[in-house]
Amino acid sequence: MSASTALLNRLRDLTVARPRPRTVCYGLTVITVAVIAFAQAAMFGSSAPWFFYTPAVVLLALFLGRGPGNVATILSAIGAGAVVTPG
Repeated sequence: MSASTALLNRLRDLTVARPRPRTVCYGLTVITVAVIAFAQAAMFGSSAPWFFYTPAVVLLALFLGRGPGNVATILSAIGAGAVVTPG
């Protein structure tokens, strides 16, 4: 087995191949997006609303699955829209 195959097998085991309880996945998604929202607002304000959200959504979808990835996408859109929209 080559090193790249071993690495891919290890990544597969860390991602969606390992079942986790739904409440843990969705709870972790909401908490992660909330932390990203506060960090993004504190560092960039409205100048780069998607800067932290994009990698967070990709990693959440990769490690937790499609459902939490979709929730992260929706919450990120709401968070970025709240930062950009005046009022």
